[in-house]
Amino acid sequence: EWERHDLALSFPSGTFDLVCACYLHSPVRMPRERVLRSAAGAVAPGGALVVVGHAGSPSWSEPHPEIHFPTPQEVLDDLALPAGQWEVKRSDLVTQPLQGPDGEPATRPGNVLRVGRRGG
Repeated sequence: EWERHDLALSFPSGTFDLVCACYLHSPVRMPRERVLRSAAGAVAPGGALVVVGHAGSPSWSEPHPEIHFPTPQEVLDDLALPAGQWEVKRSDLVTQPLQGPDGEPATRPGNVLRVGRRGG
């Protein structure tokens, strides 16, 4: 079954073995913390939540200090997961290889956070 949601207004019902939240960056106001907490709430016991995001601008781009890219620790803090119910499985800064606008080799820093819900 396919569902479409504006995550600022609704979230899919049910629990899942794997919930992924990828690149929740927006230049407009978005309730990111609430969306991430809803995502965590949708993880079944024994399941996992994976949050992937940018950690900075692409190597060909000028830095944009006005843009904040949360670290994995900041994402974990925003989740406010109940103590003892979750385990951090991965919390890393990664380098993503990609191509620049003219086809040149480039990179972009990224963040990966994977937490597992105990139980199940």
